[in-house]
Amino acid sequence: MLNVWAGPADAPDEARPVTKDRGRGIRSAGFCHDDRTLYYLQDRDGDESWRLYLVDLDTGAERCVTPFEGVQTRVLAHNGSRPGTMLIGLNKDRPELHDVYRLDLATGDLTKIADNPGYLSWEIDPPACASAAEPP
Repeated sequence: MLNVWAGPADAPDEARPVTKDRGRGIRSAGFCHDDRTLYYLQDRDGDESWRLYLVDLDTGAERCVTPFEGVQTRVLAHNGSRPGTMLIGLNKDRPELHDVYRLDLATGDLTKIADNPGYLSWEIDPPACASAAEPP
């Protein structure tokens, strides 16, 4: 099993597992800019419907913020100037295209901010990430 461990860089013996996967393992993970949240992507038994999970590093609480069946999540961006949000791609409306959503890390609220006009992928630069993270 592949799980994510975290601890002080200068005291590796203090590292502890912060995920509890018992299946295929976690292969894609990262830390959010709020300094308290770990995110990871996980599918179910190889279905490639990647769901986004958030782990509160202080409490250990874990939650799935994209629990949609048959929908693939992609992490597009998160920026230190807006540490409480992430931009993610979801193919909820059309299986071949990922629209852009703003995720509020604290509440889990998702807001669609851009429909995909036909792009294979999105590339988001830091200034766009910061402005897109702000509520309309």
